[in-house]
Amino acid sequence: MVICETVELLRIEGKYLYFIVELSTEIKTLEHAKKCEECREWIRDNIDGEEIYELYGNLFDTTVYDPIVPKYADYEDLDSFIDARINWRIERLDNLYENAEMELQDLRKRLEETET
Repeated sequence: MVICETVELLRIEGKYLYFIVELSTEIKTLEHAKKCEECREWIRDNIDGEEIYELYGNLFDTTVYDPIVPKYADYEDLDSFIDARINWRIERLDNLYENAEMELQDLRKRLEETET
């Protein structure tokens, strides 16, 4: 089955929009966790537990082998570690967000071209 280029581009646009919304939600959640004492306390209490993976994935794992991820052992207290991980993740998400926005703009230009 052959689908015209415009339909394919519209489907891709939808996927980019969904991805951007997911990034935005994660960024806002992390920014909230930076400021909310209740959330921070929950993170501290669950840092190596199973529950934390449902909300934050492995962001707060104390054992990580990736050299670009802030290391638990490099921080004197748990809050400094949590801040470092949150800031590191937000920076990465911001970069992804910016790139996705640029790709979306390029895609929209292509859509305009296919419709003329």
